[in-house]
Amino acid sequence: MDLFNLPPDSEKVFNELNNYGYNFKIFNIIKTSLEMRIYDFLEQDITLNDLSDKVGIQCIKLEILLNVLIKLGYIQKNNDNYKNSEIGDIYLRSNSPYSIMDYFFTMCRHLDMWYNLEDTLKGNITLQDKEVFVNVVNGMGFECLFGELKRTTDIINNYSEFKNAKTSLDIGGGHGLYSIAMSKLNPNLQSYVFDLKTVVKETQKFIERYDSTVKTISGDFNTDDFKGSYDIIFSSYNPGGKNPKIAKKAIRSLNNGGLYITKQCFNNESSNVNQENTLEDYLGMLEWNFANLNEGDFKNKNMYSFKGDLNYNDYLAYLEKEGLSILDTYCENSFSNPYSKKCNAKMIIAKKM
Repeated sequence: MDLFNLPPDSEKVFNELNNYGYNFKIFNIIKTSLEMRIYDFLEQDITLNDLSDKVGIQCIKLEILLNVLIKLGYIQKNNDNYKNSEIGDIYLRSNSPYSIMDYFFTMCRHLDMWYNLEDTLKGNITLQDKEVFVNVVNGMGFECLFGELKRTTDIINNYSEFKNAKTSLDIGGGHGLYSIAMSKLNPNLQSYVFDLKTVVKETQKFIERYDSTVKTISGDFNTDDFKGSYDIIFSSYNPGGKNPKIAKKAIRSLNNGGLYITKQCFNNESSNVNQENTLEDYLGMLEWNFANLNEGDFKNKNMYSFKGDLNYNDYLAYLEKEGLSILDTYCENSFSNPYSKKCNAKMIIAKKM
């Protein structure tokens, strides 16, 4: 080792490592403050001493922690009293309708697998299929409230076929929010959500929360029929969304003149297939392969891809072969949340002739 000459790129390496460590500390402060329900206590003004008694942390440490939360913009201090900021009250208080707690702790569960990455890579820690689908329901439901749900249903509401529809089915509908929203836009619509038995238990919670008339049908779209005929069949980001067998089954259950609406990630399939993956892409691919779905017989290596999937152009051609007329296609900038990771999502609206 040369004592007098610096090795190359040392500043870059140490700056990056220090930044990673800094962000890790901030993340854990947010995690701990949520676990301790600090934002619930700070719904009203409270002194440092009173908060210390409630959370069981010495005042000197708690005061520093609160100062960090002030710097982050989550709480504020007025004289000797602490209270949530507007952001903290909306997103971090557990009983707020926009609380991020379920979403955040689902994220933490995935990050635990990163923290124990060697065990995860060796298969000692896995997420099983039922765990994955149930956990994803709440996360996707929460996330779609911040733009994608409204933007998607605004597009659908432009079609006369939707306005005149009497029945709809959401295949693999999970949280059911699309069906709930569609039922509010069209009060004459009876909507159904079709999903796994373990998932529709979560769907029912959303239905009750929004006092909706939506009904659930439990089943597996890989093996079961959809139990009826419908004027609208909708599918969003589900494992069968690009599979021709599932599409054929859906079209069979769609009434003549009805709309088949599907919104799926096609990655880079319809653009430049030779596009180089980014660091974010590789991190996503690695996490995608943490989950154990059907003992590896179901998923492909790439994110949001499953065995039997068609690419975008082939999927459009298949729908036309099965008797659908493609009315419109929309790119993800038309309907997705602005902050969402891009996956070349497309929404296809087709009519059964």
